[in-house]
Amino acid sequence: MFSQYNTFFLQKTTLYKLQRKIYTISANNQIIGKIEETASHKKITNQLVKLVVYQFISFDLQVLDSNGHILGWITKKQKGITTDFHLLSNEGDLLATVQPKLKLSTATMTVIDKENKQLIQAKGDFGAIHYTVEACKNNTTIASIQKRSLIYDSIQDSIHQHDGYYITMEKTDALIKLALLAIGIMIDVYIYDV
Repeated sequence: MFSQYNTFFLQKTTLYKLQRKIYTISANNQIIGKIEETASHKKITNQLVKLVVYQFISFDLQVLDSNGHILGWITKKQKGITTDFHLLSNEGDLLATVQPKLKLSTATMTVIDKENKQLIQAKGDFGAIHYTVEACKNNTTIASIQKRSLIYDSIQDSIHQHDGYYITMEKTDALIKLALLAIGIMIDVYIYDV
């Protein structure tokens, strides 16, 4: 998955709460893929809850390359404020689970594979916009996720465009890249999308 890139910029492009969520994935100032919510967003209960708070609904997000091919899925099966995200292959097989632990002073997201082994853990404090990602097997830093804004040519674009997440990583496999994208979305949904 996006094997030639070690830095992504993940940015929400949805303007209104009732729209389905769409994120673009950029690298080297070009869009290399997107993540978009599937048709399940049309359920009337989900639409009504979206008006109040998006964190309470379940959703399915498909990860697409620039040609529209499905690379994987990020799903939230249960409704609730801090429920797990599931990472699925393009065929729909479970690859891993992202478990959030959001406390008043810290936020931790742990990725657990299908054999129940902890792979990576992202840590940040609630006031911060920087998350450090460590490999669980040796506690070495393998990535960082930083909430930032892009610089735009016009003031109007600067006002209307969402902040995004710079995801910088060492060489890693497709599952970890999918997990890092999911963690970026989890941070966006659970911490900033209120």
